[in-house]
Amino acid sequence: MSSIAKFLVCGLVSYEGHKWAQHRKIINPAFNLEKLKNMLPKFSQSCHEVISAWMRMLSSDGKCEIDVWPFLQNLTRDVISRTAFGSSYAEGEKIF
Repeated sequence: MSSIAKFLVCGLVSYEGHKWAQHRKIINPAFNLEKLKNMLPKFSQSCHEVISAWMRMLSSDGKCEIDVWPFLQNLTRDVISRTAFGSSYAEGEKIF
C-alpha cells in the first residue's frame, strides 16, 4: 500500500490503544453537546433541501426511483460546509 493510501485509510476508526486515545482527545472538544445542539438547525436545513429535491422528482402518481448515494454525498458536503463555514456547499462552489 502506498504512503498516500495509508494516510487516507488511517483514521480514528482504525486506531487502537494509545494512538486512538490521543486522537479522540484532540477531536472531542469539537463534538460536545452544546456545539452539537447549535449544529442541529443547519443539519435540519440541509436534510430539508434533500427531501424537497426528492419531492420534486416524484411523478404524478407519487412514485420515483432515486439513486440516493449522490444525494447523501452532497448532504454530507453541505452539512460540513454549513457547520464549519456558515454557507452551503453550493454557495462555496460558486465562490471557488
